[in-house]
Amino acid sequence: MDTIIMKKSLNDIIETASQESLSDFCNKASKVVRLTNEEIAEIIPDGIEHKRFAELIQIVNDTSASNQEKADKIRNVAGYAEIVANLLTKLI
Repeated sequence: MDTIIMKKSLNDIIETASQESLSDFCNKASKVVRLTNEEIAEIIPDGIEHKRFAELIQIVNDTSASNQEKADKIRNVAGYAEIVANLLTKLI
C-alpha cells in the first residue's frame, strides 16, 4: 500500500476509533495491516484503547523517524508496550 494512502487511512482510523466498537475498529485496521480482525482483537489488551494500535502502526511506519526515535515513542506512551508484547507473541 502506498505510504501516503496508509498514513491517511491510519489517521482516519485513529480519529474515529474512540467512537467505534472493537469489532468495527478491527475491520478497518485489518485493511491497513496484514493481520486478521481476530488477530488484531487478540493483540489489544483489555483496558487499552484500541486506537493505540493504529497509533503504534503509524509510528512504526514513519519513514522520517529513526528506529531509536520510534522505540522512544513506543516506550513513553501507555498502552503501546502492552500491544507490542502481544504482537511479538503472535510473530514468534
